[in-house]
Amino acid sequence: MRIMAILFLGFVAVTRAAELIETATTLTLSNQQVSVRFDKRDGTLRSFTHGGRELLGKGGRGYVQYVTGDKNDRVIWESRVVRREPGLVEIAFTNVNPRFPFELATHYVLRDGDPGFYNYILLGHDAVKHPGTFQMAQLDFCLRADPTLFTIAAVDDQRIMPMPRPEAMRGAPAVMDATYRLPDGSIYSKYFFSAPMDERHIVHGIMGNGIGLWIAMPSHEHLNGGPEHQELTVHQTDTTPVLLRHYVAGHYGAGGINSSTTWTKVSAPWFVFANTGTNLWADAKRRASQEVAAWPYPWFDNSPRADVTGEITAGGRVILAAHEEPPPPLDWQRQWQGYRYYTWADADGRFRLRAVRHGLYDLYAWKPGIIGTFVQRGIRVSNNVNLGKLTWSLPRRELLWQIGVADRSAAEFGFAENFRQWGLWNKIPSEIQFTVGKNRDRDLPFEMAVTQNADLSWRLPVWQIQFESRGRHVGKAVLTLAFASSGSNLLRRGPTVTVSLNGEELAQIRDLPHDGAAHRSGVWGLYQAREIGFDAKKLREGMNTLTLTLERPGRPPSVKLGVPAAAVMFDCLRLELAGGE
Repeated sequence: MRIMAILFLGFVAVTRAAELIETATTLTLSNQQVSVRFDKRDGTLRSFTHGGRELLGKGGRGYVQYVTGDKNDRVIWESRVVRREPGLVEIAFTNVNPRFPFELATHYVLRDGDPGFYNYILLGHDAVKHPGTFQMAQLDFCLRADPTLFTIAAVDDQRIMPMPRPEAMRGAPAVMDATYRLPDGSIYSKYFFSAPMDERHIVHGIMGNGIGLWIAMPSHEHLNGGPEHQELTVHQTDTTPVLLRHYVAGHYGAGGINSSTTWTKVSAPWFVFANTGTNLWADAKRRASQEVAAWPYPWFDNSPRADVTGEITAGGRVILAAHEEPPPPLDWQRQWQGYRYYTWADADGRFRLRAVRHGLYDLYAWKPGIIGTFVQRGIRVSNNVNLGKLTWSLPRRELLWQIGVADRSAAEFGFAENFRQWGLWNKIPSEIQFTVGKNRDRDLPFEMAVTQNADLSWRLPVWQIQFESRGRHVGKAVLTLAFASSGSNLLRRGPTVTVSLNGEELAQIRDLPHDGAAHRSGVWGLYQAREIGFDAKKLREGMNTLTLTLERPGRPPSVKLGVPAAAVMFDCLRLELAGGE
C-alpha cells in the first residue's frame, strides 16, 4: 500500500550506489547526489552536476596544474580504474611521459551518498631514472566554476564577499601579478584571499544563487611550510572563479620541491563538494568539521600511524616535521620533504599529535611572547610515543625594552589593520622616529620598505628608535631583531639591514630570506630572529639612538615599480642585558 501511494504521487524513492561509467573518451562517477565526468585523454574534469544542476558551465573545468623548472617537459595523462567496490569507486590519471622528471598521479574517489568527490595526488622522484636535481615550484588541483552561478568568495568568517564579475576583470590593467585595477578604480588581487594552512582553515569556496562549491581539507600533513604557511584559496579571473588546493606551493616563501633523491609522497585527500540552502557557509563548515573528525579515512592509504604526546614546559605551538640531514636552514618553514603535524599545547603544556605516519621526525615549538624556537631532533615514531616532559631552557636576561609582541606577526604595528590594501607601502613614511616609553607599538609601521619617488629614485627608509638608559652598564648587551617577513623583488633575497647605535654600526644582517609577503598582502611570511651582542658600555647614560636602514637595491629601474623593491616586517625588537653570558 505504501509503495502504491508513492507511485500515485508520481515518484519513487531511489537509492543509487556510487557507480562508474566508462566510454571510449570519458569516465563518469555518479551517485544519488552528484555526477562528475572526466576526459580520458587529458584528465580534465569536464562536468560536475549536483542535483542535476551543472556547476562547471560557461568555461568551467577542473585539472591538476604544475610549475617545474623545465617547461619543455609536460605531463601526458593515462587513465585507469583503480577500484570498484561496494560504496566506493576510484579512478586515477597517471603521467606516462618518460621525460617528465617526476612520478605523478591524481586520484578521484566517489562514495555512496556524498555531495562531492575526493581528490588526492601522488608525487615522487626516481633518482635512477632521472639523475640530477629537479624543481617543482607548484602543484595543485584547480577547479573553475560557472561565473553566472558563483558570485561570492568565502575564505573565513571575516572574508565572505562578492567577487568582481569576469567582464570587469577583462581589460583591467595589471598592477602586479594577478592584481588588477578595476574600472571603478579599486584594486582586486587573488592574494586578498590567502589563508594560513593551519588546523583552523579546513574549508574555502564560492557560492551564489542558492548553491555553494567547496574544498574541505581534513589534513594539511603533506603541504610544505607548516602551520604558518599561507596559500591561495579562491579568486576571480577574467573568465571564471577559481578554487585551489595545493600539494606544494611557495607564494609566501615556503619554497617548492628541489629534488635529487628517490622518494614518494601522497597528499591527504581533499573533499570537493556542493551544497544548497539558505546558510551555505555554516553548512560547509559543518561538513568540513565532519571530514576532520573522520580523518584518517578508512578507505584511504593504509600506512601505519600513531599518536605522539608529551609536555613542554613553556607550552605554545608544537610542530612535528620530517627529520632531515643536514637540518633544514629555515626549520619547517621551507621544508617540503615528508610530512608535518602540529597542534597547540594546552595551558599545562600538554600536547597530542594525532595520526602521525610512522617515521623519523624533529619536534619544534614556539610560543607567543618568546623569541626563538625549541628543537628536539631524531624522534622515531613506530608506535604511540609519549615524549614525557620536554624542558625548554630560556636565557635569563634583564629586559631594558621591547617593541612589539613576539608572535611571528607584524599585526600589532601601525597600518597593519589594512595590510591587505594594495599599495599601502606608498603611504608609510620613510623616516620614522620612535621613542621608547613615549610611543606605542602602533606608532611604528608594520613594514619597512624601499620604494620609489616620483622621479624614480629610491625612497630609502631610515628608522630611529630613541631610548633612555639609566646608569652605567657592564658586560654584554643583546639586541634581538625578530623578523616576521623579509624580501626583495629585485634581489630575490632579503635586503641587508644595517643596525647602528649612537652613530656606530653594530651589525649588518645579510642572510634574510625572500618571502614575498610585503607585496602579496601579507602581514607575516618567513620568521627569522637575529641577535646582536655588543659591549653594554656602548649604552650611553641618558638618551640613545638606534638606527635601522635597508640597503639600496642597485640602480633604480627606468619605470616605476608597482611593488616595494625591498622590505622587512618586524615581529618585535628587544634590548636586554645579558651580564657575563
